[in-house]
Amino acid sequence: MGKYYLNMERPHLMNPAMNIIIKADFKGKFDEKRFRGAVKTLTNTYGILGATVQMDEKGRAYFLAQSAKPISVKVLDGGASFERLVSAENQKPFKLSTDSMLRIFVISAPCAFSIIFISHHLLGDGKSNLLLVESLAKIYMGEEIPYVGIRLLKSTEQFPKESEPAFLVKLYLESLNKQWRKQVTKFTLRDYEKMFKQYHKERETALYTMTLTAVELRKLSYRCKQLGITINSAVVAAFVYAKKELIGRQNNHKEKVGIAIDLRDELNFDASRLIGNYASAITIEQRNLKDEEFDKFMLKIHNKLLVKIKNPKSRWLCLRAFDWLDGTLMDSAYFCTNGNFENKASKRYLKMMSYDGKPEELGVTNLGKTFMRMPEGLELESIMLVPPASLGNDITVGVVTYQGVMELAVIYQTGFVRKEKVQKIAARVKELLLEDES
Repeated sequence: MGKYYLNMERPHLMNPAMNIIIKADFKGKFDEKRFRGAVKTLTNTYGILGATVQMDEKGRAYFLAQSAKPISVKVLDGGASFERLVSAENQKPFKLSTDSMLRIFVISAPCAFSIIFISHHLLGDGKSNLLLVESLAKIYMGEEIPYVGIRLLKSTEQFPKESEPAFLVKLYLESLNKQWRKQVTKFTLRDYEKMFKQYHKERETALYTMTLTAVELRKLSYRCKQLGITINSAVVAAFVYAKKELIGRQNNHKEKVGIAIDLRDELNFDASRLIGNYASAITIEQRNLKDEEFDKFMLKIHNKLLVKIKNPKSRWLCLRAFDWLDGTLMDSAYFCTNGNFENKASKRYLKMMSYDGKPEELGVTNLGKTFMRMPEGLELESIMLVPPASLGNDITVGVVTYQGVMELAVIYQTGFVRKEKVQKIAARVKELLLEDES
């Protein structure tokens, strides 16, 4: 049983809103016996699926290989609601010290079935989950997959040299550590489970989904090419624009947007087949609309994103900070906002992460065009990503494009945004993206 200490994954550990959900829709008849066998094989193929999370006396957390109970697999009839399942599963904590970090559901109909992955972010990022779905489909149809062990981001030596943060950033991070070390508090996984339940008594999430058909996406793609922007920039801009139009906050309110960034190709090792967290995030801000035409607004958002994406210090800042900061400090932040814990260093960390207890931000995770090679005899019709309902976001959007169709999953906090408002925002987003060029 090998030990793999968490480092840059540590912020996910005590976070009460860390579920990544993948829904893959297949054509064909479902074979439950064969599927359960495939899940067992998948567990033996990817080392991290058999790992639990443990903590040592110093408060360090680590994966313990080959120690988890078998992955939970539940088969539901075709009438089951995916939206209700997502809301219910987001209310259930993972038993990290004993169970696998993945739960699997299947919604089975006579001629079709959907595989649903509910995973803890500690297991891996969105692309990791897509890889697991693809591997499970291949195993289900009789293919063999080579064994893949556990490989975590151990140190910043694996990062590009030009991503080194500025001196003042390092000085600030170290000041947080020094302040925290004056009054270190170590939280346990049992503490986490109690805090998780308290958090979800006060917070509920719901899911709204939308689709851009192949025809609609081609129209959007042409428009983006004409403007010289990416489709991702257009999607981000549309949600910011629609939120500012339809959610009645003061006009000078700064809309903060967190965008996930895949870093696999920039690592100094091949992470293409690995399951883990190899992504970071950037943040942009937009204060008001100023009665701008949407085309001009898209260009503005695109340029803001480009500045951050092209700057390696911005791309890698989150992971650099997570590497620098004391793990127990990052744990404490969630107890500071969702429990009875008070600490000045914890509050400074929360302020640095732009979280003040009021979920008003927007998050977007776009996995882009997804190429999943399906084995012969199995047809994947569509795939959807439901990202974590991040604490600081009232709305978080997951985007996947497969075979020319874009699926968007909007997870929102029901205590802060009403369903009717989310529906209006989604409709406005689609209207903005597909309107004729100005």
